[in-house]
Amino acid sequence: MNQCLVLILCKDRSKKIISLENSISSNHTDFLTVCDSLTLNLDKKLLDAGFYNLTRSPYIKKPSAWDKAFYTISYNELYNKYNYFFFIEDDVYSKNYECLNEFIHECINNFHEDFITKQVRPQSHHPNWKYWKENYISNLKHPSQSFNPLCRISNKLIKLILNYQRLHKKFEFHEILIASLCLENNLSYINYIENDNLKKYIGRFRYNPILLVEEITDNLIYHPVKDSKDAREKSLSCG
Repeated sequence: MNQCLVLILCKDRSKKIISLENSISSNHTDFLTVCDSLTLNLDKKLLDAGFYNLTRSPYIKKPSAWDKAFYTISYNELYNKYNYFFFIEDDVYSKNYECLNEFIHECINNFHEDFITKQVRPQSHHPNWKYWKENYISNLKHPSQSFNPLCRISNKLIKLILNYQRLHKKFEFHEILIASLCLENNLSYINYIENDNLKKYIGRFRYNPILLVEEITDNLIYHPVKDSKDAREKSLSCG
């Protein structure tokens, strides 16, 4: 069985994504790029099969790249081929993607946890978060949240997520579902922002506000990073 597969989640294959692909490929790491751009036949197939709901933003179409990534893993039974799966959203950025490769290989070589993400927190840590108010958490024994623009998930946890989808005919928001199933099944996890060996690779990594590429002055890993054109378009679309 291979060690890991990197899944790059994006709207489309921009120059930034191609640069990331080239960097990962040069380090002989397996990867797949999954786009959430419109593909009518596949989108209908995923919606009919209940492979949707991992994302909540009104600006992201359903099924999203997250949903399509899990469908790809399930359809091709990739959990039988890889021990771990890295997920990288398209607004994770480094001026030198070798830093991201080093982070990935640090995780592979020295960490065996089932879930590596920025942070895992129980519902009590952020009780007023708007997503707790939705009824779906009644299906989860230990509602917890995690921040996953850059994360690693073991094949064991992947299988539990796919089993949840089979039972309920849909996913739930990945920022709740992954962490909750991890804790519910007594699997191991680590918050990389709290680990000395991993946080050294991480710059400002937050939900918002966005960062512009020209604001980045070192080679650490940042989120959420947009170039100036993306930032202007987002500002206009949300105004």
